[in-house]
Amino acid sequence: MKKRACIWTALLTTAVMLAVAGGAMAYGPRYHQGGNGGGRPGWHQGFGGQRGMQGGWRNADIPQAIRDKQVEADKLRIDLHAELSRPEIDQAKALEVWKQHRALRNEIAEWFFTKRLERMASRPNETMPAPAKP
Repeated sequence: MKKRACIWTALLTTAVMLAVAGGAMAYGPRYHQGGNGGGRPGWHQGFGGQRGMQGGWRNADIPQAIRDKQVEADKLRIDLHAELSRPEIDQAKALEVWKQHRALRNEIAEWFFTKRLERMASRPNETMPAPAKP
């Protein structure tokens, strides 16, 4: 009789565990973590992703100087991540790389914003679409 009770207890425990785990898996990994399953909405999209005004600029006529600044900013971002991942962080170097990166990103953002203002001035009766919410 004890053997039969032990088997039923094991089966019941397994069934309860499967029900709880199945419910958790069916709900998905997004519980209180943003819209894409990770902790940061839009993290996987990178530059020119679907968020904000940059999504419509993929095929635009962007000057080569701005494209070069984008490439340089991406290289600086990689350098910054490499510097911050070292066991001994050179704070002065990290700060300098960060400042260079921010300066380039500000120049790029200023160019995009200027172009947006020019588009708005050329079409005064149209409104710009609101950025997508994360």
